[in-house]
Amino acid sequence: MLRPGITNDAIRTMVARIQAAWRAEWGDPTAWTKELAWSRDADIDRLVEHLQDRYARGRGRPAADPAGLLRFLGLMTVREVASLVDGLRQVRQMPLLAQLCGWETPEAIPAIGTLYGFLRRLYPEAHPRVGAWRRPSGRRLK
Repeated sequence: MLRPGITNDAIRTMVARIQAAWRAEWGDPTAWTKELAWSRDADIDRLVEHLQDRYARGRGRPAADPAGLLRFLGLMTVREVASLVDGLRQVRQMPLLAQLCGWETPEAIPAIGTLYGFLRRLYPEAHPRVGAWRRPSGRRLK
């Protein structure tokens, strides 16, 4: 079960609105050219359909919108940010980045654990970890 998210058409409309209403006090509009162009041109909705089978249907609480998480990863690639923690910090500090990811409010920005969980869904381990290995005596290995 997935939470509903913002669509590509809504992102494109928002980018066009931002570009048309850009104010001088916001700074140089060319500084955001890469991010706005990527957000306008990326077709994330088509990719989300392939992720549906990675989520349980009808069980548990709804998962975070994978489209927003994919947009976040794409924008961090465009901005050349290598760390998820640094990328999330930038998104929290810059409301425009949060809106380009599809998160309307600061409360909608997911925690770092959600991003790591999403990456585990994208790239599942061949042999999942089973936890701490123990000796036959019951003591933990050091």
